Amino acid sequence: MNSVLNKLRKLEMSMASERGAFDLFVLLAREEVPNKWDLLAAASWVEENYNESLNYFSRKLIALLTEDELLTIAKVVLLDETAPLVQTLHKAIAVEHGLIEIRENNFFGHRIEQAYVITSKRQPIVFRKNERRSA
Repeated sequence: MNSVLNKLRKLEMSMASERGAFDLFVLLAREEVPNKWDLLAAASWVEENYNESLNYFSRKLIALLTEDELLTIAKVVLLDETAPLVQTLHKAIAVEHGLIEIRENNFFGHRIEQAYVITSKRQPIVFRKNERRSA
């Protein structure tokens, strides 16, 4: 598992430098899916083009992980950085490009056997030219 975690930490840093910082990057094992991991990620650039972002993420994972390592990933979930799940983790954990382990906890209505939080950091909101924030 340490090999996969080190690879995912490097992947998170590489993708953040290419596309922009992540608000969330977590590998977690749910009780109802034994021996498999979900990879959750949130970043502002995901929402700009969700399908392209998912393809980009998938290509990077396939290039990095071995076939056996890939088979341990049940799913990849890309989230909006404002999702309640993301905000809940920000309140509980603050880390960027690190590795914090969580064991036997309840998050988001699911029993989490184990999780590794690589990044959980609220990123500053960046407005594009001619874009206004509604009140």
